[in-house]
Amino acid sequence: MNDQTIEPAPVPTGTEPATTTVPTLDDVYEKYAVTPQAQEPVMQPPQSQVTATPAAQPAVVPQSIPSPVDDPDGFARYQASQHAQMEQSRHTANSAAQRVEAANAEAAQRAANESVGKVVDAISTKVEGVSKRHIKAELSLSYAEDARFRAIYDGRHTNPEAWAAAQGALTAKIQKEYAVKLSPQTEADQRAMTAAMEASPTANVDRSSTDAKAMAMSDGEFQQFWQNLRP
Repeated sequence: MNDQTIEPAPVPTGTEPATTTVPTLDDVYEKYAVTPQAQEPVMQPPQSQVTATPAAQPAVVPQSIPSPVDDPDGFARYQASQHAQMEQSRHTANSAAQRVEAANAEAAQRAANESVGKVVDAISTKVEGVSKRHIKAELSLSYAEDARFRAIYDGRHTNPEAWAAAQGALTAKIQKEYAVKLSPQTEADQRAMTAAMEASPTANVDRSSTDAKAMAMSDGEFQQFWQNLRP
């Protein structure tokens, strides 16, 4: 079954003024009255099942049943023959069932991967600076740990509106968690510090460790750090 592409609710970026408030996942759950579902957290979309084709059965040759009284040896051979045919039929049926089960599992996993990939791609276009690997991890974590999110994801084909809202809320959540928020002055100071260090290659400063420390500082800490670096 091909997934339909659902555009999530718009998420404001850092360069665009937010005109509306993006609902959180809790807001979505409340609006659509989502209740947790008791089930294994496995991201698999509904799939059409492969059915087994009955194996061709050998032609049955009518035969008379030997009398166990008049022909005990013939009756014993008859019983052995019947048992062998039953075992062969059971083996054939089991092999066919195993092949069908493996085909269904492979098709379900392939479809699940495609579904997740489409969601990751859609969210990736809305957030900047976040790798698809991190987006996929966030999606998988939400599905595994949040039963209400899992219920919306699994029911996305029957209630696409709820899924679009949940996808938009997850997008906003990822964007908020991974956003690097710096004031304009801090960004200007960082550029100035980089330019000063590049202009003084003989300065006794470890460039890589200094950059790492600066990126981990708050605005106030960076302002003090920058002041100490100035001559």
